Amino acid sequence: MINTKLENGLRLALVLVLLSISHSQAQITIDTSFTAERLVKKILIGNGVLVGPVSYQGPKHAIAYFRDPAFNVHLEEGIILTSGNAFFVKGPNRVPDRGWASGTTGDEDLDQLSAGKTHDAAILEFDFVTSSEYLSFNFRSEEH
Repeated sequence: MINTKLENGLRLALVLVLLSISHSQAQITIDTSFTAERLVKKILIGNGVLVGPVSYQGPKHAIAYFRDPAFNVHLEEGIILTSGNAFFVKGPNRVPDRGWASGTTGDEDLDQLSAGKTHDAAILEFDFVTSSEYLSFNFRSEEH
């Protein structure tokens, strides 16, 4: 059994999760009513993984469940973590300076990785134990 805590690199990957959206977004639904614990235990983690404490730091509009039956983001459902507003994922996102500033703090670990000051952090952390040595996460990012 492997007991692993999300490290900075994985945290950064999760911050960028699922922001790449194609031009056909009309069928994507966004729901910010889910708790962080429910998102992790029911959506993110599959069979063979036990989840420990789940914590989320950030604005309510920066973490959400999404469902995309048209498979526009190459995943039918998942979690959105964003430094902006999850509802903006629906797009269109064609304006370079369009965004959402929540006015919240960043993350000290990411500040160190980026050698600068971060803002509007959405931090999802949890402990997990796997029943095997294999673990994978599918994610998409708007960052290039």
